Amino acid sequence: NLVPSLIEQIIDLTNNFMQDILIEKISKPVLTLSEDEKLYLLKPLFWANETNMIKPSKRYYELYLKYKSGEFSNITHSELLDLEVHFLLAWTGTFIRYESSFIKALIQKDRGYFEDEKQKLLEILFNKFKYILEYYNKLSNEGKIELSTTPFYHPILPLLIDPHCFNEALPYVSIPENAISMEDDALWHLKEAVAFYGKTFGDKPSGVWPAEGSVSNKTLDLLCKHGIRWTATDEDILGKSLGVDIKNRSNRLFLYQKYYYESVDDKIYIFFRDKELSDLIGFVYSRMDAESATDDFINKLKDIYEISNFSPHVSVILDGENAWEFYKNNGRDFLDRLFEKISHTEWIKTLTYSEVIEDKNIIENRLNNIFSGSWINGNFSTWMGHPEKNKAWYYLYQIKNIFNWKKGSLNSDQINKVSRELHIAEGSDWFWWYGDDHFTEQADVLDNL
Repeated sequence: NLVPSLIEQIIDLTNNFMQDILIEKISKPVLTLSEDEKLYLLKPLFWANETNMIKPSKRYYELYLKYKSGEFSNITHSELLDLEVHFLLAWTGTFIRYESSFIKALIQKDRGYFEDEKQKLLEILFNKFKYILEYYNKLSNEGKIELSTTPFYHPILPLLIDPHCFNEALPYVSIPENAISMEDDALWHLKEAVAFYGKTFGDKPSGVWPAEGSVSNKTLDLLCKHGIRWTATDEDILGKSLGVDIKNRSNRLFLYQKYYYESVDDKIYIFFRDKELSDLIGFVYSRMDAESATDDFINKLKDIYEISNFSPHVSVILDGENAWEFYKNNGRDFLDRLFEKISHTEWIKTLTYSEVIEDKNIIENRLNNIFSGSWINGNFSTWMGHPEKNKAWYYLYQIKNIFNWKKGSLNSDQINKVSRELHIAEGSDWFWWYGDDHFTEQADVLDNL
């Protein structure tokens, strides 16, 4: 699944790699950097997993310990150059590390890098970067993967359409007093996402992953209206929709069937992730050796297979960008072993969601109503309800009302510019970081933005 605002950034950077502030500063010869630029670089160059990305290099770890002890009041040019190269190497994909003899040599060298080596590394990474979308398209055309999209700037669609759906899961938690429906914005995010996907990949997406697995009846109606064939969310939403404890073993078989919802416009299939299997990959298997983790995963699938009196479908859904830095070797050992094991296990078949829809062996059920919530605790408390989050929405609603009031006095260029900023401000991650429920070292950057 590729979020349009991410695709947009990839295209922007493909056209001009130096648009990225960090890359632009790293690309400069360290001798030409101002003191302010050096200070700016120091913190983000250590934004990497300590165990799996920093420690494997003796030099990077040595610089990291020096930084943590506060001894970098006057970093030398050679230290900064080594640090820049190690940051780039740490975030270089495992496949590229394996195939490039130059990168292998840099890793082996470990210290004393030269400016021309840094520039060649940046050139290799840029050339690989340009190939990202082309590679996804290639795999999709070969039928190896299915691509899907998300509403454009990753908003929580149900809250835009009807903020009062927040109270379905949390009836006693307050939402902003000036809450209004911004269904026209929700429609924009969906239509623009579908159009942008078509422009990028040449066809219409069959599926939409709603940001954070956020669903409601009105959200499904909107997806149906625009011809989306499938969407997905969490098992907790299925349990609440069916009125059963989905974690109870006697109810687990409900999870391994396929469901559809019918609106006045069309029919949409909804898939519900197995939370345990997904979270094991996301958070647990990284602490195990590849063999043990793979065996555990396959054994859990075997258990599902053996208790089912029908052909069970198991959805494994997780944030694709989050897990791998916590694994040794960027997850390659685990993934290689897992896919090899699956390939040689005759009772397991991997399918795209469009193939699941067509598979007549999987039991199909109609779902008349879907509970309003996300894949986080089955509610929307991550984005609304907390005083800080509510304050952000309060301001957003104010601006939306002012914009509607002033529209008549604005020209089309002004309207487009304001609309774009509003749509960006509706993205879920701003609200995610407000409040005290999540922490990031980049909070100051996000608050400034």
